[in-house]
Amino acid sequence: MPFEGVLGQSRPRNILKNALLNNKVAHAYLFFGETSVGRKPMALELAKTLNCTASIQGDNCGICLSCNKIDSGIHPDIYILEPETSTSSTRLGTIKIEALRELQKKLAYLPYEGKCKVAIIDSAETMNSQASNSFLKILEEPPPNTLFILIASNPHQLLPTLVSRCQAIRFMPLSPSDTRRILIRNRDKGEFEANDDEIEIRAMRAGGRIDQAMDPSLLEICERREELIELIAGAHLSRMDVFIRWSKSVAKQSVDVQALLSEMARLLRDITLLRSCGRSATITNADLRPQLISLAEKKKLNSLVKMFKATLVAQKDLDANYNAQLSLENLWIEFCAA
Repeated sequence: MPFEGVLGQSRPRNILKNALLNNKVAHAYLFFGETSVGRKPMALELAKTLNCTASIQGDNCGICLSCNKIDSGIHPDIYILEPETSTSSTRLGTIKIEALRELQKKLAYLPYEGKCKVAIIDSAETMNSQASNSFLKILEEPPPNTLFILIASNPHQLLPTLVSRCQAIRFMPLSPSDTRRILIRNRDKGEFEANDDEIEIRAMRAGGRIDQAMDPSLLEICERREELIELIAGAHLSRMDVFIRWSKSVAKQSVDVQALLSEMARLLRDITLLRSCGRSATITNADLRPQLISLAEKKKLNSLVKMFKATLVAQKDLDANYNAQLSLENLWIEFCAA
């Protein structure tokens, strides 16, 4: 799959192709933006192009032995570091200094069979402080014939000195049309099952992320929007008992609480847009526009912003393994106080 196969990221693709055509490839790149929008596939396409034996006009052929090995994950000159979790219950992994030291040893040698070595650091913001400092030393004195690609959702979580040594390229969320094309392609490859109507719903509600578009719980969560709208509308300290019971009930269910909060954030975003931009604002939940307009006219903009921020905090708490019920209860306290 040459560069054109990474749908929806024309600007990053053009930047990389121009660098390849003009022989001005940086020694280190930082691909940042939302997860599951094409950052890692683009990194692999760049690695393929640099090592392709039949590259044409700044792109790889996608069929030579080198390209096939990279696609299969067995090329000896391509290294991918990813976070490792210490326990099965830990949601967020880390990249530790041991992994960086092992990578440094491998990079000390010349390429085994390719033209250059490529090290892809996925979720680079999960490097602990020791690993970050170790990687900084590698970047300060990079091995010859080596390209580094850092992939991060939030570059502000990286050491500023690391960021300054990379050429940063931002990846934007995918458009619904590009999301739809990717879902159809995945369905045709047998990786995903959905009819055209379901794909349309998923493409519109995925927020530009393929992992969310393919999430089995997306449609299930979608059916709970009315419930969430009612809770947002009734947020008041006098009803805290209702919210406590709801939080307890949800925490005990098999429902994906993180997905439920993502749906809450989407609804709050739509209500905020309608409140600030008027009834014609472009929103995700267009089918619920009348209800959301009614709610937007009753809520203050400042309150909606506070509720939206509180939802993002609750999502971060869940990522950090906070208790789900307590996180939801804290969320409702913030909602009622907004």
